[in-house]
Amino acid sequence: MSDIQALTSKVQQLGSSASLWNRLALWAVAATAIVAAMYFVFSLVASRKNTALQTAQAELDHAKDSQLAGDLKDKEVAISAADQKAASAKQETARLTKEAEQAKSERTEADKQIAIAKADAARAKEGMANADARSLEAQRRAAEASTKAESFRLDIAKANERAAEANRIAEEEKLARVRIEQRLADRAITKADAARIAERIGPYKGRVFQVVTFWDDREPLATAQRLADVLVAAGWKLDQPKEWQGLLGGLSGIQVFFHPEASAEAKRAAEALVSALNAVGLSAIVKQQNDPGHPTEKIHINVGTKP
Repeated sequence: MSDIQALTSKVQQLGSSASLWNRLALWAVAATAIVAAMYFVFSLVASRKNTALQTAQAELDHAKDSQLAGDLKDKEVAISAADQKAASAKQETARLTKEAEQAKSERTEADKQIAIAKADAARAKEGMANADARSLEAQRRAAEASTKAESFRLDIAKANERAAEANRIAEEEKLARVRIEQRLADRAITKADAARIAERIGPYKGRVFQVVTFWDDREPLATAQRLADVLVAAGWKLDQPKEWQGLLGGLSGIQVFFHPEASAEAKRAAEALVSALNAVGLSAIVKQQNDPGHPTEKIHINVGTKP
């Protein structure tokens, strides 16, 4: 009987232990289900937030473009007004110049009258008094003509000053318009720019890279595609990620990443690329990837909006 009691006690103990582990297994299954549900909810909320962020970024870009277009229109109106002022000043200068020429002609005629008067005085003593009177009158007219000519000269100088000021304002307005047009223009990499970039990154041929941008934004997408073509032509190798990757709103300029555990040559290649991009007028910075424990030699390039 003692053996039966011992076995019975052991069976009871094993039954209690098995029951406990079964309950723990059920709790683990329930916890797993809760975690899966939370992951689904968090993923759904993150997707909606990203969609709202992209919509807000598009509205911000549209507002910037509208404001710049309005500024450009205002500058065109100001340029037109400055050009009209310059034309009016030129017309006034032409008029005063004509009047000055007429004053010179009157002075010349007065000088002739003086000469005639002096000749008359020499030829006729009898008419000396009359000749003197005529001479004095001619001299008076000559003095008036000289005064009038000097007044015209001053008026012409002032008109020239006004014309110069109008031209200066027009040039400033044109320069401001050019600056606005440059801000509205897309970033471009010319053949000369591509050659300068290739020269600086030439020592790192064979370097693997990837490019990520705002795929639904025309200007960053065109810039990213052009940059990738230039790097491939310079001997670098494009290796895009297998899964889709995109950028969130708020990034402007170009970021070039290298892994902190990568080789010194990878870091130098990233720095050489950033230096080349800045040299051709493309705003770029070099940064380290925040991915510890996963070293890679690949250069990661993010192309944001135009600064």
